[in-house]
Amino acid sequence: MSGRRRRGRGAARWLWRGLFALVLLIVGVAVGWVAWLRTSLPDAEATVPVRGLAHAVEVLRDSYGVPHIFAETETDAAFALGYVHAQDRLWQMESMRRFGAGRLAEVVGAPAVRSDRYVRTLGFYRLAEAQYASLSPSVRASLDAYAAGVNAWLANRDDALPPEFVVLRHAPEPWRPADSLVWARLMAPRLGGNARTELLRATLADRLSPARLAELWPDYPAHHPVTVEAMEGVEDLVKGLPLDQVLAALPLPRRELAGASNAWAIAGTHTATGRPVLANDPHLGLSAPINWYLVRIVTPTLELVGATAPGVPFLILGHNGRAAWGFTATHADYQDVFVERVDSEGGRYQSPTGWRSFETRDETIAVRGDDPETLTVRTTRHGPVITDLVRAALRNDGDGSDETADTDWPWDDSKALALSATFLRDDDRTPEALYALNRAASWESFAAAARSFHAPQQNLLYADVQGTIGFLSAGRLPIRRGGGGGVPRPGWTG
Repeated sequence: MSGRRRRGRGAARWLWRGLFALVLLIVGVAVGWVAWLRTSLPDAEATVPVRGLAHAVEVLRDSYGVPHIFAETETDAAFALGYVHAQDRLWQMESMRRFGAGRLAEVVGAPAVRSDRYVRTLGFYRLAEAQYASLSPSVRASLDAYAAGVNAWLANRDDALPPEFVVLRHAPEPWRPADSLVWARLMAPRLGGNARTELLRATLADRLSPARLAELWPDYPAHHPVTVEAMEGVEDLVKGLPLDQVLAALPLPRRELAGASNAWAIAGTHTATGRPVLANDPHLGLSAPINWYLVRIVTPTLELVGATAPGVPFLILGHNGRAAWGFTATHADYQDVFVERVDSEGGRYQSPTGWRSFETRDETIAVRGDDPETLTVRTTRHGPVITDLVRAALRNDGDGSDETADTDWPWDDSKALALSATFLRDDDRTPEALYALNRAASWESFAAAARSFHAPQQNLLYADVQGTIGFLSAGRLPIRRGGGGGVPRPGWTG
């Protein structure tokens, strides 16, 4: 019996040794994997030979990790900015451009299909591609150099990609200038969500009187009666439309009454130094990493210090050594929802001059792990038809056939909702404004630059070394012939 006990104890010892070895192996693999992932962090001391630079560029990082870029030309500086953005924020840039192109579902699968439908319907990336061709040579040169810098980092990378790419088993495509331009298109609906508010008011129109609705959204000044008048007839106008479903199909913004950015400037006559002071606190949604990326850029002709947005080659907030500027959102109403009358065949809508055909296009949304989805986008003279987002969701949740969506459609087919917004215009010049703001040296040049700032409308604060402070509100606003823009309006009246 003692011999059997000895053999039993020996087997147990080998079992524990085997388990211990297995644990060591797992720990070793985990430590090695983490060590490999750490190679995705930037090497601030490395000297890297790259193609695309006219001269050598030096990038020094301070104790906070903020890069200071020293370049001989402005295009070399833009190249270096693209390189360091990619070093530090590649996944943030990748998710931004894929969201803006309606291509997130290619990477993350079905959960992103709803946002892809929304962005494809609004056509953000198509607008960004067309915008690039209309920009001045100097702005295009900055965008090209920035894209080349991002791609230089991708081409010279021997180590791990950031963890998000590893987890999703995804490799980024080369950066394109349109990827940078789509950022402003995405920011515009975040900073002014009046379309959602119009739809919310309309959903309450059959439950509350116009006077009660006006109490929830009071006018400024409060005694002005426009809101009450505009609410009249809204209930009948939107009757039979899938308002709740359209609201659910709009992925952003979700906060109806949020927004409290601030900025202020004090003249030099009220400061100890005799120079103006400008402060800016832009309140955006909490995210990790944050929306901003601090940087200093120095060339023989330009010095910029402030906040950039990863993916964009321009300084958004900051100063150039001569003038400083900041932004806050106006929350102005630069969106309008129109109710369109649709003919019995569904191919035309009514305008003040008669029936007009919808402009249509098909968009194919690739979905990781699932079949691709085809989205038919209809556009009126006002803008894209957003009720078709509901039809697409119904079709996708059904058996995938057009018949399913048509048969199960319980709403009024003789009406549709179209979105008009300043950020959907194809003549937007906002990138030109940002480029010029970075180089403004006086109030006159600052105001001239702001004239090209089209969307989203923003409050701009200004101060310069001459002692000038100033404020203006830049951006396009609709000139409405009737109504206050607070609720959907009939699209056939003009």
